[in-house]
Amino acid sequence: IGGLSLPTQQTLGTNKNNTLQVTETTVIGTKAVDETRFQFQDQRSNSSGLGLAGPTVDVQNSFISGGSPLESNYNRNRSYEVQNLLATTQGKHALKFGGRVRIGDLSTRSTSNYNGTYTFTTPQSTANGPANCNGIVNPTSLDVYAQTQKLLAQGLNTAAVQSLGCGPTAFSLNSGIPVASISQTDVGVFAQDDWRARPNLTISMGLRIETQTNIHDHFDPAPRIALSWAPRAKPGTASKTVIRVGWGRFYDRFSAGNTLQTLRFNGIAQQDYTISSTSGGATALQALAYYPNLPPVSVLNLQNQPVCKVDAHLKASYLMQSAVSIERALPHKTSLSVSIADSRGVHDARRRNINAYLPGTYNSLTQTGVVPFTGWGDIYLYENTGIYKQLQVITSVNTKVNSH
Repeated sequence: IGGLSLPTQQTLGTNKNNTLQVTETTVIGTKAVDETRFQFQDQRSNSSGLGLAGPTVDVQNSFISGGSPLESNYNRNRSYEVQNLLATTQGKHALKFGGRVRIGDLSTRSTSNYNGTYTFTTPQSTANGPANCNGIVNPTSLDVYAQTQKLLAQGLNTAAVQSLGCGPTAFSLNSGIPVASISQTDVGVFAQDDWRARPNLTISMGLRIETQTNIHDHFDPAPRIALSWAPRAKPGTASKTVIRVGWGRFYDRFSAGNTLQTLRFNGIAQQDYTISSTSGGATALQALAYYPNLPPVSVLNLQNQPVCKVDAHLKASYLMQSAVSIERALPHKTSLSVSIADSRGVHDARRRNINAYLPGTYNSLTQTGVVPFTGWGDIYLYENTGIYKQLQVITSVNTKVNSH
């Protein structure tokens, strides 16, 4: 509680995080090392309403009271991860092979505003004159609430209270399926070769292949190559200059949280109802006359719920990065480094409203327009049509002030 929320709005929240990590390292002969890692994480957060049952009462700019804002919400995220890495040497080659499997289970429960909310606002003057609530001219939202409670206590029903210019202004209610869960698996395998072609030249080449569930794309190759050269280096004498060049492709996995959003906001699982006396006319007054009880949804207006979808041909977004750097040793234990990195994002993920008003059709006065999908609200599509570009130039100078 706090701010404008009274004690009836208090909630109890708990958080629990558990992590288990196991590592096994095996030395194979004199040239190979195998390492296996396992990690389990369990993250849980729970919230429970401790206040009264029944609808919440929001007296704007004054206080929030009434029923608890939620019944029982939770978020549970379990993840399992196994990695294996084999490193070996063969002559001038340092070889690495490995893989990783990650499994994530995400489950949520949301009951926010499932008990409904009555809202009291400051009434506005009309062409017939200033607002009036039971004889109070130009009342505030707090005046309207106080007079409403007073008149109800005197035995008047809510309809009679409304006839005196009092009563709640609006009511909103969320309903539907409170629980949503998703499971996601991604797998990646790689091979890498660091080849010491010459004493002063090392060439690194690698390939990583990734895949995941919940999207259309199941084959994501990520090649990488790098070169490190120390010109004029001789056995027993280090070069004062080192030049490094590299290029690689790096994938960004589509998160399970995005997939969970498409399940929760699919147009069916969650439904929002609302009614307002300023726009609903006699129907709104009929619904608001149920105050302080919960009105049936048959007298409420079902709102167009925002919908989230995943593009049927969504591909995992990836970043192609090229870099070149030069390091030079200077006198007096000083070194200079200049690096240039160019990053290009391809299939960059973004969320776009595909049911926005068509160009030239929106009327700012009526706040209406023509949409591509009539009868639907906002439709947010997860797609990979974005492009990312970045060029960085980094210069650094390091100096040792002592011999340590």
